Amino acid sequence: MSFEKAVPTFLRHNEVERGGYGQNAPIRYAPEQEMKSDVSDVTNSISLPGKTKTYLKVWNGKGSNESFLDFVMTSLGLIKRLGYWKKLEEADESVLEAEDSMKESKTAYKDAKEKVQKATTSDDEEADRETQQANLVLLANRDDAKQAYQVAQAEFETAQESRNDVAEKPFDFYGSNLSTTEQTSWGKIVTGFTDTSPFTDIFGKVKEVSPGKTRTSFMDCIQMHLQTRFAYNAAENQRLYVMCGLKKSPKVTMRQFCERVATLNDPIDFLPMHFYSPKATEHTTKCEKYDDMTMVGNIMRTLPESWQNDLLKSVQGVTPETTRELLPLLELLERSPPSGVTTPIPKKEKAADVPTSGSKRRGGKHGGGVEKSRKRGGLTLNRCKHCEKHGGPSHTHATEKCYKYNLDGTPKSVQAGKDRKAHKAFATMQSKVDKQNKKLDRLLKKQRRKDNKRSRRARYESSDSDSDSS
Repeated sequence: MSFEKAVPTFLRHNEVERGGYGQNAPIRYAPEQEMKSDVSDVTNSISLPGKTKTYLKVWNGKGSNESFLDFVMTSLGLIKRLGYWKKLEEADESVLEAEDSMKESKTAYKDAKEKVQKATTSDDEEADRETQQANLVLLANRDDAKQAYQVAQAEFETAQESRNDVAEKPFDFYGSNLSTTEQTSWGKIVTGFTDTSPFTDIFGKVKEVSPGKTRTSFMDCIQMHLQTRFAYNAAENQRLYVMCGLKKSPKVTMRQFCERVATLNDPIDFLPMHFYSPKATEHTTKCEKYDDMTMVGNIMRTLPESWQNDLLKSVQGVTPETTRELLPLLELLERSPPSGVTTPIPKKEKAADVPTSGSKRRGGKHGGGVEKSRKRGGLTLNRCKHCEKHGGPSHTHATEKCYKYNLDGTPKSVQAGKDRKAHKAFATMQSKVDKQNKKLDRLLKKQRRKDNKRSRRARYESSDSDSDSS
């Protein structure tokens, strides 16, 4: 799966987030921008059942958190599609059957040995030949039981070796899709959790016997590998972010927004959580992703208040139970303006040639008055219908002068916003330069006046000295 699906690249965090919940979230709504050097250029080809192929990029440890989690979840999905877990379950069943058979044959062999030990044998010629014949039968049964036990023991060892080979495949597959540096880190984790005795488990408890390579130990290794990148309570932070830290942006459609929120909710089960940490207590529970009914409330919480009110009115207070039922209603609200915005009522125009007594004429041709105010009766006439629809500041400009949306309602390109900002910055800089130039002109004029005054004083003093000498 890809986390960056249906996410505009020009979104900023403050446009889709509220509060400071996103600072601790491992995966945020607006994805991180990756450099080309961070993306691995090595791709592995994987053959799947049914003679199909897929491709997976090797993880080199340089991508974003989102890319790392995408790699882990994709690898786990491929391991399941390759049938490794099913083969491991079958191998475990074979080991259990072989172990039961070995235990039964061992018990039969032990009973046969005890019978032989209890039987009395004698080489005396007067011994009962029937007793000797019974003893020979017991000895034969003991030998057969011993041979059956040895065969069952060999089958058990063969089943164990076969199971170990099957259990190696998920570990090897995951490690084969890592770079050399990451393979070293992964190898240390696997050795510490499968081949070391005594060892410290994921909960921080010391155990004497290593569990070996099982499905449980593999998932523990995956958790430890995730903890090299994420905090131990990343799942709790992500769950809080999905519940409280998002808001609907007018730059994305309702369908895109719901799809992205669902994508942010999916990896909560795979992220490191407080439950898998030494800080967990007996009251700590697993952090699970939100179910579909809870996601309805989370999505509604991200909407503007006017949208929430209109939605509750349309459903008569009974909210949908699934996001599939909620999405068509939200798309209908997206296409229609909110009911909280009232249509402005134009005021009756007065005769242009007959000005009201006591009022000042505002100019215009032939003495006609022109109303320059944008507001009449407390309502703004120049409103942007697109900003009204998406919740922006609609009273500051007209629709044709909107900097965010075109006339057809589509968002303007990022370059247009950059050009507008650049123009505004240039105008600001030009105004500052003009102020400095005016200030400099005033200083120069003041300096010239001082120089002229000083020169006149000097001429006056020189003329007085000439008159005194004469």
